[in-house]
Amino acid sequence: MTTDQKNELDIAINLLKKAAQREQTTRLLLAIFLLGSGLGLLYFFFEQSTLFSIAGLVMLAFGIHLSYLYFRFRDISRLPVFQKLKYQPKTIAWIYTLLHQQMPYGFQIGKNAIMYFKLVDGDEHSVKVDPKRAEVISAGLNHLLPHTTFGYTKEREERYASAPASLVKPVDD
Repeated sequence: MTTDQKNELDIAINLLKKAAQREQTTRLLLAIFLLGSGLGLLYFFFEQSTLFSIAGLVMLAFGIHLSYLYFRFRDISRLPVFQKLKYQPKTIAWIYTLLHQQMPYGFQIGKNAIMYFKLVDGDEHSVKVDPKRAEVISAGLNHLLPHTTFGYTKEREERYASAPASLVKPVDD
């Protein structure tokens, strides 16, 4: 691997880590909101309304679950996708990015991209990334994962559904 490829790979991994960190921060904020709202509903409506009490308990349960996920993967490098990239890169068969645009009434109000990591065992991981950075991340990962198929097509989706390992390209070590 050349120096330029190494730099491109480092940039791609750092961008992917920043995107995962943003997801974690969003998860934490949502957990705090759910915990606060759930406790508030329980405190104010426990004796008056069974429905609001149940809603508070449900919000509390989801808040606890999101908190658990946040603290379990507070160190971004412990996320399964980064564990696979670092320790088992040959298990990643296919990587593609899907762009999602929110366009009510024809006006674009938002755009995001989700990068999917499909594994040989049929499992998958995803990371929400900045659409402007998705190509840079894919190009950098292409150097790290020469055996992996990049990009989405309907034919690849069908191949992956029938035999995930068929998307792994043969590479001379």
